[in-house]
Amino acid sequence: MGFRPPSSGGSGSASWGSIAGTLSAQTDLQTALDAKQDSWSWSFAKNPPPDFDHFHSNMPNKLAWQAQGTTAIWSVDNANPVANSKLHPGQFKLTLNTATTGHASYSLKSANAMMTLGGMRVRQIWVIKADAPDVSSSYDLYLGNHDGVGATSTVPQNGVYVGHELAISPNWLLFSANGGSRSTVDSGIPVDGTKWVTIGFELNEVGTSLQLYAASESPNVVAVGSPITTNINTTTVVTTCWKVRKPATMAVTKTLSFDLFVQKLDGTFNTF
Repeated sequence: MGFRPPSSGGSGSASWGSIAGTLSAQTDLQTALDAKQDSWSWSFAKNPPPDFDHFHSNMPNKLAWQAQGTTAIWSVDNANPVANSKLHPGQFKLTLNTATTGHASYSLKSANAMMTLGGMRVRQIWVIKADAPDVSSSYDLYLGNHDGVGATSTVPQNGVYVGHELAISPNWLLFSANGGSRSTVDSGIPVDGTKWVTIGFELNEVGTSLQLYAASESPNVVAVGSPITTNINTTTVVTTCWKVRKPATMAVTKTLSFDLFVQKLDGTFNTF
């Protein structure tokens, strides 16, 4: 079956005719036009939907995330949904406190979130704004498919993930890990609590090539650096999660904001 567009050729010209009279005299048409709104706009920040408070306060549960580990290291900001914006309508905010030390994570509840890598293409995009760690207030963050769920104190030993680790770089990083040996790619984008970062990765179907994608203050990610081809584990079960390591007390609190509405865990890049 094919489709043939209508011909634009021909010797004649079309005649569309005209409507005579006064528009306001066309009473049925005028009534319909009067019922239309002149313009329409809506701001998530100023006008959250009636149930948004309830949704925001239960966002992780509604999106099938569960907290594990020493969750006393953070507090969850459920009280201020008006902080959300049209560009980032699904913010979920964690504040790391200064005193409590430990390690905690949020992981997907679904059994489908547990997998061994290889045999299928894995693509993830995370949209996050995180305060920069420093020597007196340091923490590490890992987002992706890895085995660092819960209170374990080590960095993820197996998996593929993005995040930051001050001992390596002040920038956002891509990691592959296999039995504790890791490879990294530096995004060149600093961890900066004033800017949203879109960051993710793509692991090919056979689990042999891992590419970093990232952008600062833009959803249109681009490939960054060369693909990682080493330390990609395809035998250990890993979980879709984000993990915070906070091994020491901090001088000041640090805030992490995740936009769970536009996050993509298996989607196509550049389609926000």
